[in-house]
Amino acid sequence: MRQLVLYSDQVIAVNQHVDWYLLQLLGTTAARIGYISSSSDPKRQYFKVKQQYYQQYDLELAFYVELDVAYKAELLDPLFACDAIHLSGGNTYYFLYWLQQRGLMERLQHYALYQGVLIGISAGAIMMTPEVASARLCGDTPYAPLTTYQGLGLEHRFSNQDEIADCTVV
Repeated sequence: MRQLVLYSDQVIAVNQHVDWYLLQLLGTTAARIGYISSSSDPKRQYFKVKQQYYQQYDLELAFYVELDVAYKAELLDPLFACDAIHLSGGNTYYFLYWLQQRGLMERLQHYALYQGVLIGISAGAIMMTPEVASARLCGDTPYAPLTTYQGLGLEHRFSNQDEIADCTVV
């Protein structure tokens, strides 16, 4: 079952209902969340902010994974063992490029469909769509080495009206 939570920005008050939905998906406040950074964050500035955010709900932001400068492949298995994975904001094109380079696209798709909750913030949310060119509307500059704009394609297609009625959209 696909378990996705998409935010444009987590820190606005109106998103409290989205937070509640995330907690319902996790089913526990003892959940562990992994973090994939869209770009290098040597001082963990953005990661620390998100740790505080999740702490307000007694959730642990446990693992930080960087894909570009300080990439450590040995962190991937603990990351994918988490109850949820947080895809950070940033430049969508740069983020997509490094997800592709590290071979994580299919692994993230599988994770979202069968393992855990995938949380996307801004660029991380755009990454879940079939194609990320809409990131230009948010001011993202294309990253020259990126040759394909195909996202994770985790959109939901409804087969009938009953399925739409049973869907909670946040």
